[in-house]
Amino acid sequence: MSLIEKLKDAGFYRQAEILESCRLPCVKIKTTKADEAAFRLGESKFGGLPHLPADFEWPMYNGKPLAFIAQFNLADVAAYDTDNKLPHEGILYFFYEGGEEVWGYDPKDADGFRVYHHKELAVIEATALPEGVPEDALLSPCKLEFSADVSYPMGEVLDGVGLDPETLKEFMTIERADIDEFDEIIEEYVENHLFGEYDHQLLGYPNLVQGEIFHECQLASNGLFCGDESGYRDPREKALRDGAKDWTLLFQIDSDDNAEVMWGDCGMVYFAIRKADLAAADFSWVWAVFQCC
Repeated sequence: MSLIEKLKDAGFYRQAEILESCRLPCVKIKTTKADEAAFRLGESKFGGLPHLPADFEWPMYNGKPLAFIAQFNLADVAAYDTDNKLPHEGILYFFYEGGEEVWGYDPKDADGFRVYHHKELAVIEATALPEGVPEDALLSPCKLEFSADVSYPMGEVLDGVGLDPETLKEFMTIERADIDEFDEIIEEYVENHLFGEYDHQLLGYPNLVQGEIFHECQLASNGLFCGDESGYRDPREKALRDGAKDWTLLFQIDSDDNAEVMWGDCGMVYFAIRKADLAAADFSWVWAVFQCC
């Protein structure tokens, strides 16, 4: 039984209707640990050695190289990207500082993450990692398997999807006696809605470890510090606030034993992108947020 069916079966009809109206397709990712030699050139993978063009200029942060996180061969992903949000050719590369210096709440974090889209697979090669990559972010190579799925905005994510205040009020109108049952249905869905052991995902809605991320992305990427209340109290915040709904999830990577990576204390890293940039296949300006328990 789907989440929507379970909610309706328990009598939460309006909540089910609202969540269904917000539904977004996503691509779930399952990892399997593998040797470097097992990968064909240009294959989707987490960690290990990236397959890069010879003239690639490695991204740096504070004089140190960013860690290579993942590469997605977009031809591998295309069949599972049911809304055709991503390009269908080339490789999408993800890099991140990874040493727990870059959390995404500081405008100065802008150089701590990068996403590149390279189209010409004929000119790529397995590339050695530069010296100085943070040891905590040296992911072990993993084979990837993809699955088409759907996602719903959970918790604070629902506040940033552009619903009008009256609809949000309707969603929150649950009798006190029923709130535990509602929470149990949602928690069961979140816990069981995995493809494999870990919560890796392209597109859709983020599964938050802590608070919302899109408001933070909007403010920090526009120069407001969000590590305390100062950015949220800044006079510029009001003008920027509505822009939070312009952001969407590009990729979330979970802590994963297969990749031998632990983001803080069982944390997750989220790469977000503006919807207009995603539609234009422009990955030059993304924002990453790191959360942990």
